[in-house]
Amino acid sequence: MNLIKIQDVHLTPETEKQFEDLVLPKGELFREVVLDLIPMIHDRIHQKGLAADGTEIGVYSDSYMKVRTGNYGNSDKISRGANKGKSKNAGTATRGSSKGTSRAQYHRDSDTSVILSLTRQMENDYAVMPGELGWGIGFNNSHNFDKANWNDERYGKKVYDLTEEELDHAIKLTEELITERFK
Repeated sequence: MNLIKIQDVHLTPETEKQFEDLVLPKGELFREVVLDLIPMIHDRIHQKGLAADGTEIGVYSDSYMKVRTGNYGNSDKISRGANKGKSKNAGTATRGSSKGTSRAQYHRDSDTSVILSLTRQMENDYAVMPGELGWGIGFNNSHNFDKANWNDERYGKKVYDLTEEELDHAIKLTEELITERFK
């Protein structure tokens, strides 16, 4: 269990109510702390491809990499200039109900580390929100919440849980903010 250590805080009867309103989990201080965590979590998951335990989330398959990079066999290639030989587009679908239509181009690099981001829908939907127990981080769209749980099961690890480093950061920031506001 992690405890928050508060030093040099002197409460008077007048400031005690203010302290409770600010510091209890539903208070604005916790909103500020949770808001501060989002860039850290985003960087860990959607840039570095790391789960909450610090290990790589996974590795994308060769067939999925074609979707991410648009590097299909029938992709048009650039014929001259500095980018000669690179894909111009993702080509057209050759099978199924989409046969003959242009494929979506996601403009992703060839790194095979799983970063749970193709359309950026999940990472853009991750937000600070009020909950029953106070402020937290979650998804506005329940479909993205379902995808996050599915990915936890698929890769056999918790991805969106906080790391020890993120939790320590939240505790230290909480301590600093409380001390700063109630000195």
